[in-house]
Amino acid sequence: MASSCEEIMRLVTGQWVSRSLYVAAKLGVAEAVTGAPAKPVEIAYLAERVGAHEESLYRLLRALASVSVFAEVEDKKFDLTPLAMFLLPDNPMSLKNAIIMYGEETYKCWELLPKVLTTGNSTFTEALGMPHFDWYEAHPDASHNFSLSMKGLGRTLYSDSSIIEAMERDSLLLGPEQCVIVDVGGAYATLLSQILQGRNWLRGISYDLPGVTASAQKYAASIDPTISSRLNFISGDFFASVPPGNIFILKRIIHDWQDAQAEAILRNVAQALLPGGKVLIIETVIPKGNDFYFGKWLDVHMMTVTGGKERTEEEFSVLCHNAGLKYVALHKTSSVICIVEATKQTP
Repeated sequence: MASSCEEIMRLVTGQWVSRSLYVAAKLGVAEAVTGAPAKPVEIAYLAERVGAHEESLYRLLRALASVSVFAEVEDKKFDLTPLAMFLLPDNPMSLKNAIIMYGEETYKCWELLPKVLTTGNSTFTEALGMPHFDWYEAHPDASHNFSLSMKGLGRTLYSDSSIIEAMERDSLLLGPEQCVIVDVGGAYATLLSQILQGRNWLRGISYDLPGVTASAQKYAASIDPTISSRLNFISGDFFASVPPGNIFILKRIIHDWQDAQAEAILRNVAQALLPGGKVLIIETVIPKGNDFYFGKWLDVHMMTVTGGKERTEEEFSVLCHNAGLKYVALHKTSSVICIVEATKQTP
């Protein structure tokens, strides 16, 4: 059993692990292991393939192996582990893009965390020269990586399958014939396309910024025609308006914003919500108590990067009320994510 001193030092030096993971992902070490002609793979081969200094790469992988990312099977010969599989870009459960995002633009924001605590302001603009979403608009490669990050996280930590299972279990996808679902901030429509699969009474709209929609439409060519024929990509600004629909989905959108902006988005949703419709806000919902919950740390991340926040159930209820919506229920999923259900307030 680790001593208290060892435990606190593991927390203090946690950035050593996260930075090492970032470098391994950026270099493509996992891909080099997979592409090697024989396993386990000699460090000399890996260093040549990824363009790294051999001894330095060995020391990095030895350290990562101590936390079960890669395994030194024989002397200076490595293979993948279940955790290392998340670094492979062609793995359906890949987190490579997210690891790179957290290791690049958002890492620069975390370096300024002390200023957040003294000013109450997020740091993205100071760290990268312009506001969060403006920066992504100006950097299409990073924007594409960000979208792929959200896609990867949607398959893993914020599992789309767990969300859809909860929607089915609690009858949240029921609606009229030709029911229209609007995915606000839907990016590549990853969640929405899965919802449309096999549910022919549903029509979908993925609503996002013009730059995101342009990239998403290229990706849409790979979607099953039985789904893509019922899916539209519409660009716009959700602070100005949103297309009308019977069911609105906002997956990890509201947490980007402070209450005033979040209320503005939800107010536009309330105005566009067709009679009898519902709003499904998909976020982590912070529970009471001192137990570990990923959303508590994600809340600090949002505070630092965008100025947004994760919320409690009570805070979501107030937010909905102020935006002209009526809080209905909290639906838990099998992952860390929850579904907050709301409807339009009656006069």
